[in-house]
Amino acid sequence: MKYTVPLFLLIFSVLTACQQRADQHLIADEAFRELVHQQFTNQKELAKGRDSVLFSVFDQNLTTAETEGLEFLYAFMPLSDLAMNDGEYNLAQVRTALEAKTAFEWGKEIPEDVFLHFVLPYRINNEYTDTARQVFFRELKDRISGMSMEQAALEVNHWCHEKVNYKSTDERTSGPLTTVRTAFGRCGEESTFTTAALRSVCIPARQVYTPRWAHTDDNHAWVEVWINGQWHFIGACEPEPALDMAWFAEPVKRAMMTHTFVYGQYQGSEEVLEKTQLFTRLNLLSNYTNTKNLPVKVLAADGKPATNVKVEYSLYNYAEFYPIATKYTDAGGICEATTGFGDLIIVASKDGLFDQKIAAAKSEDTLMLQLGRLKIPLQDEEFTLTPPAKQELKPASQADVELNNRRLLTEDSIRNAYIASFIDSVEVVKLASEKGIESPLLWDYVSRSRGNWPQIVEFISGLSDADRETGMQLLAGISEKDLHDIQAATLNDHLNAFNSFPAKESYNDNSIINSYILSPRIGREYVTKWRSYIQQYFSATQTELFRDNPADIVGWISSNIVLDTIGNYYNVPLSPEGMLQLKRA
Repeated sequence: MKYTVPLFLLIFSVLTACQQRADQHLIADEAFRELVHQQFTNQKELAKGRDSVLFSVFDQNLTTAETEGLEFLYAFMPLSDLAMNDGEYNLAQVRTALEAKTAFEWGKEIPEDVFLHFVLPYRINNEYTDTARQVFFRELKDRISGMSMEQAALEVNHWCHEKVNYKSTDERTSGPLTTVRTAFGRCGEESTFTTAALRSVCIPARQVYTPRWAHTDDNHAWVEVWINGQWHFIGACEPEPALDMAWFAEPVKRAMMTHTFVYGQYQGSEEVLEKTQLFTRLNLLSNYTNTKNLPVKVLAADGKPATNVKVEYSLYNYAEFYPIATKYTDAGGICEATTGFGDLIIVASKDGLFDQKIAAAKSEDTLMLQLGRLKIPLQDEEFTLTPPAKQELKPASQADVELNNRRLLTEDSIRNAYIASFIDSVEVVKLASEKGIESPLLWDYVSRSRGNWPQIVEFISGLSDADRETGMQLLAGISEKDLHDIQAATLNDHLNAFNSFPAKESYNDNSIINSYILSPRIGREYVTKWRSYIQQYFSATQTELFRDNPADIVGWISSNIVLDTIGNYYNVPLSPEGMLQLKRA
């Protein structure tokens, strides 16, 4: 018996220590934890229309870290995510992020604020969110096991290149899993995907972009990774032998501004371009090139300092003066921004008054503007605007470049093998014959759906003879990007809901019916099962009143939906059903 007490105490001590570790704060900073909790409380009230769907998850037996992680996500969540995700989805995001934090040695070295703002958030930009964090973590965990943080970041980018290559697409940003399924994406999609992949394995990452280049028409987006206390850049899905190497390494030294959006009220050392209760926008230009501070002072017509004047730091690109930064003057009429050594047009405006001047590349003096009535000159004006000078880069080791190039070829072959697994034209012609559909038309839809072809084939295979024409018109009403991520169940939902509400007899023009009634596509949103939801949301009586007088729909929306110009800061269109639940848009 004399050994029983010490053994019991040992077991008790171990269990207590484990419990304490499991119940540690994720947010150790008490002041910031209170800020997050207060903001969470505000968001919970705002989203009370989806209270159970979003917040019943807190009724589970959560650890302190899980609770604080959830509160952080909800506290700064854009309307789109409050409307379109649920509590279980958000809890899975927190749990996988915490699992990754303990799975890799570098997890314990990441500062609290860096983890919260650049690992935990699943949203990168304006993509439609998915379960990429869980999928990528499972696939990458063993691949990078035993690597240093830097090696792992480079390896993740090689993995990304195996999955995705560059191709221009439309403005709707695909979710990371859709980008993988499609095997291509524009730079904004590649960088969203790569950032999501890095975060999935607890490597802090953020999407960075230059809103416009100074030396040529265009813009670009890439990724920064946090490695051992420093931020470094990589080209998304464009792996190089080392960090801070990319095809844009030379052009970015001529940039006049680089931005990133940060989830939440970030309190780091970088220059803040904009800060709200929900997000922070940073200027990261000093990470890339020589910079200067450009102060602007605005006077009113009477010569006194003008307060709260909108000042746009504008760069000539694509035949317009594009604002790369927007500031507002303080009580002294002054604002300032960090930029590069190139010419800018500075435009000040308030209450219909206006002034503008060129800020010369080499000047660091305060630029003086005075508000007055806009006077449009009767003659042409010429501007000579100079971008920052070209800077030379240190060349990479030829041996490293050659080794990396060999890896790129291998990765191309892996991606191409995946693409070769897509359904071929022989199978599509066979299906077209079975369904009585023109084979070139069906092949066009199926081939453009890329890796989402099983969903399109499932939808077509299930069409009855009576629904064949309507089903094909449904496909005609969606975009190529919709073909990449739409589900067969969503198409069937629209087909069945359309059939349950025949068009009014006055709408006897098929082109109008197909384009403005049948089509599930409204703008640039992700297509959901909104049609059946809306049909069930309103009573039969109310529905008939709307059908008799469509203008009443506008009145109902104005009376029942709150217009929120702040909450949806990533500008992701809300689904119609999510908007009806939130009563907010």
